[in-house]
Amino acid sequence: MTDQTGLAEDGTSDGGSIQVRVRSVEGNELTFRIRRASPMIKLMSAYCVRLGEAAHSVRFLYDGDRIKGEATAESLGLENGDTIDVMRQHAEDPAA
Repeated sequence: MTDQTGLAEDGTSDGGSIQVRVRSVEGNELTFRIRRASPMIKLMSAYCVRLGEAAHSVRFLYDGDRIKGEATAESLGLENGDTIDVMRQHAEDPAA
């Protein structure tokens, strides 16, 4: 099933997309199929909506580096099956 964000949670893929896992420190894990050239903000927004998180309360990391919304899977070097970590943002964190 694909929604208007272009993301899917099934195991299908095509040449222009990959599957990535998004995992929180609490152990919640979702799998998304994303297009290699789509901005990561789509995945971030879909994750937050699905888990009822406020977008400003979480940070997305790949290999320990924070992911910016305008980045793409291609620009980050994401490959099929890679995992993106989600960390809680604390109110006192100056990076907010």
